[in-house]
Amino acid sequence: SNVDAKKGYTRHLVRSIPKLNRVTLKYLIQFLRKVDAHKGENNMAIHNLATVFGPNLVRSKNETMFSMAAATAQANSVV
Repeated sequence: SNVDAKKGYTRHLVRSIPKLNRVTLKYLIQFLRKVDAHKGENNMAIHNLATVFGPNLVRSKNETMFSMAAATAQANSVV
């Protein structure tokens, strides 16, 4: 399916980044899972976390504010 293809491609991209970046990403994701586990107290469910962190985690080097805004939904989906 298309969703499986996207997940597979995302995994491929994560595997292609330098090891130190992967380790940092893994740590950040573990932290965000802990925040999500307490969403009843902090109102930061996974969608809210993706909205806050997505644009900072998934973007290109030469991205403009306009292109970043246009890609927000995709970035949130990946995160």
